[in-house]
Amino acid sequence: MNDWFCANKLSLNVKKTKYAIFSPNVINIPGNESLYINGLKLVRCGNHQTESSIKFLGILLDENLTWKNQIKSLRNKLARSIFALNRVKNILPRDILKTLYFSLIQSHIIYGIQAWGSAKYLAQIEILQKKAIQIIHNRPFNAHTEPLFKKSNILKASDLYKLHASLFVHDFKNNKLPISFENYFNYHNVHSEGTRQANFLYRTITRTTFSALLPYHNIPPIWNSLGETLLSNTNRNSFKKQLKTDLLNNYKKQIISCNNPLCPDCLK
Repeated sequence: MNDWFCANKLSLNVKKTKYAIFSPNVINIPGNESLYINGLKLVRCGNHQTESSIKFLGILLDENLTWKNQIKSLRNKLARSIFALNRVKNILPRDILKTLYFSLIQSHIIYGIQAWGSAKYLAQIEILQKKAIQIIHNRPFNAHTEPLFKKSNILKASDLYKLHASLFVHDFKNNKLPISFENYFNYHNVHSEGTRQANFLYRTITRTTFSALLPYHNIPPIWNSLGETLLSNTNRNSFKKQLKTDLLNNYKKQIISCNNPLCPDCLK
């Protein structure tokens, strides 16, 4: 890599360069096998003396791809945004609060969600989303949120992942992704043209939990679960609108009853 930089008259700041070894297990490297560039030793992600993750284009990558640090960083951003939203809830109308939600909260959630959206920590983001939706509708902290999500036309984090993962495949199918993703997915059966099977993505069998959470393995089941109308829709805007509608239709308009004796929505 350093030779390529030099050949193309580019400079590499070694002091700001780190490297990572992505693996489900911790891999130790002896000191005499460390990486050097121009005599300077590179810092490895996860070193006890450095951060446990690397920030790449605003996304925190750890060597085991748990996305724990990415979720933690995102939670901190959302908490600050929710605090700001709470301060103006009695001043601004609901439609402006929704606009603030999309700009201060959802914009952070969807950034790079195709990569980290399968993380087991995603539920932590939905908890913060619920706080935000309760603030927008001026509801108490223990109010049911699913009807509020549906009323506001806002998707939960898990459904945002499904939406953007499906859009990723839609772009792949219509050759709108960078050339590096040209052969990223394989179709289930290339000989079944004209049938629904022709739109299915092939899913390989995974041997570890680590590989099962990677987009290459995790996204095809999401795409294959879509209806035939969506799978054959080539218009991106129409596809996105219909899929979002389908996801919102799974939300309950109202909760009939619950087991919480202090529920403000069910208390009579």
